[in-house]
Amino acid sequence: MTVQNLPIPVLDETELILNQHTWTLEQYEMMIESGVLGDTDKVELLFGKIVDMSPIGASHSFVLQEMNYFMITNYGKKYICRQEQPVAFPLHSMPEPDYVLARKMKHRFRKKRPQPEDVRLIVEVADSTLGRDRGPKAKLYASYGIQEYWIINLIDHHLELHTEPTEKEGYESIVFFSRDETFDSPLLGSFAVGNVLPRSKWEEE
Repeated sequence: MTVQNLPIPVLDETELILNQHTWTLEQYEMMIESGVLGDTDKVELLFGKIVDMSPIGASHSFVLQEMNYFMITNYGKKYICRQEQPVAFPLHSMPEPDYVLARKMKHRFRKKRPQPEDVRLIVEVADSTLGRDRGPKAKLYASYGIQEYWIINLIDHHLELHTEPTEKEGYESIVFFSRDETFDSPLLGSFAVGNVLPRSKWEEE
């Protein structure tokens, strides 16, 4: 019997979950620095677990492209705009949010990653990742005091504004806005949802 033909044992899912190893942020960084994890490994560290990141579809990519242009054009002089770059949450997490507005730093995070105190706004663009973005990621961001968190929901086609973070229960305030609405962002003031959420249908040029 060759190695390729060896049967894969089936383990109880509960057993797998209970026996998962927990990684620290320091260990995760060491894996990156040593080359154990590289650019082709599409993963992130959440609550000590190394989890796969979902592939990005065309609509997701388009929203990020348009949002990046808008954010840099309008807020690039006041904040550092970061697209799909890691944020280091001490002890156990290093997610890669779709978009972050971070405070201005002279070094522009050349040798260090942003930490929660550097972050002013986190945005996640959600389709297949909606459950993770509303669940574990929302709790993570809230527990570290991220004051404003947006989910650009491509399934229901609206923006979800999360504010009033708590240490254990996520965000106390979650408000939903459609594309044609304007809301008051604690960070950016009056903000039109249509600036970051394109219409659901458009004619090809």
